[in-house]
Formats: sequence, C-alpha cells, structure tokens
Amino acid sequence: MSSNALFEQLQRVGMDAELATRVAVCLDPEYSASKKDILMLHEAIMQIQLRTEERGRTVQLELNNGLASLRAEVTDVRYELGRLSRWLHYVMVVLCSTFVSVFAVSWYFHTFF
Repeated sequence: MSSNALFEQLQRVGMDAELATRVAVCLDPEYSASKKDILMLHEAIMQIQLRTEERGRTVQLELNNGLASLRAEVTDVRYELGRLSRWLHYVMVVLCSTFVSVFAVSWYFHTFF
C-alpha cells in the first residue's frame, strides 16, 4: 500500500491532514520507525478515539432528547385515550338507560292498556 493510499484512508476515518501525512510516512515500508514515530502513531490513535467518544456523546444526547419527546407524546396519547374512554363510558350508560326506559314505558303501556 502506498503512502498516498494510506493518507487517503486516514483522511477518510477523520484524521487531520498533518497527522495523516506523518502517520503515512511512518508506516511506509521503506522508512525505519523511531520512538518519535511510535509516539506519533499513539497520538493518531488517541485522536481517533477522542473523536469517536465525542460522536458517541452526541448520539447519546440526541437519543435522550428523542426519548424525552417520545415520552411526552406518549403521555399526551394516554391522556387522550383516557378522555375518550370516559366519554365512551358515559355514552354507553346513556344508551343503556335510554333503552331500559323505552323498554319499561313500552312494557307498561303494552301490559296495562
């Protein structure tokens, strides 16, 4: 793998250009690595790890915000369902009482007249 291809891959994973250039040169097979090069690779690993952790925190915050809004919407829906349930109970009681009163009046007039 040439150092240019490695540089492009390092850029794609989110490493800044200066550090990606130094890492690509250090990993070139014709280049003998020194302690400074190893420290540079360690710095590159830490930089990518910090970016990954920051992305994770961002995703976690978005997830928490989405979850809070979802809970609020679920609470609203539950309130509406409760309200509709009470309304349906009232309607059923009124319909049943109407049915019973009509049946009673019909029975009374049918039986006694």
